[in-house]
Amino acid sequence: MEKFPYVLFGDVEAAVIEIISDAPEVSGFSGGAPTVTTTLDGFIIGSRWIIVSAEGGSFQSPVIRRSRIDIQVFAETRSVASDLCEIILAVLFREQGQPSPNHGLRIHKHRLEAGPVRADDKLNDAPRYVMSLRTHYRPYS
Repeated sequence: MEKFPYVLFGDVEAAVIEIISDAPEVSGFSGGAPTVTTTLDGFIIGSRWIIVSAEGGSFQSPVIRRSRIDIQVFAETRSVASDLCEIILAVLFREQGQPSPNHGLRIHKHRLEAGPVRADDKLNDAPRYVMSLRTHYRPYS
């Protein structure tokens, strides 16, 4: 029986947050940059808010992981949330293959699995778009 090595894959959620936050298209978005985080802590209706969460995944081989990344985009209007979604997708696809040494990984590719879909938050009546990507990455040292 083949023994697989113990591999530290790094923090893909933090890497995606850093990629989105550092992108000039997002940080310089007209009308103000959104908050990019993993929770709604501090959210105020009408704020620009992006929530990133890694949801499980699978292994393609002992050194390649495929996690689902869910992204929720809140904004003051539907059209602003939609525009931010499109920008985020462009940024994530552009940055494929780049190392993320701060988080110990290199994202090889993203595949859009669902969305962007308009899914206004019914609890707080905030415009929201959601999307899911399958992200393939491996350790980077």
